[in-house]
Amino acid sequence: MQLNSKTGNINGSIETVFDFLNDLNNYRDLFPADKISDWESDKDSCSFKIKGAASIGFIKKSVEPFSKINLISGDKSPIDFELTILLSDNAGKTEGKIEFESNVNPFLRMMIEKPLKNLFENMIDNMERKFS
Repeated sequence: MQLNSKTGNINGSIETVFDFLNDLNNYRDLFPADKISDWESDKDSCSFKIKGAASIGFIKKSVEPFSKINLISGDKSPIDFELTILLSDNAGKTEGKIEFESNVNPFLRMMIEKPLKNLFENMIDNMERKFS
């Protein structure tokens, strides 16, 4: 299963946006506060519980400075996945996009596709707000 977010137009330099996203402590600001609990994080990992759903964790796998951050599922995640944040410079501002990939069965895909898509769209919206 592959999902892509919309492309966000973030009012910050690519260096500033990358530095923010490269520290997973900051991801708490990207999720809807009323829908998550049990937040734990450090610079290279984070985990949280989505209210009414499962716990999820991210671990930083690799980075390409100022263009790409690869995250993989952590121990608390119910499925294995890879999440990639792509950044590009656009006249001093930043375009950002999230790509998600996971091997899940068709039944599980039907259950998680829409909530994940909404989550990624919300993350992009919050990035845009954070730097407005």
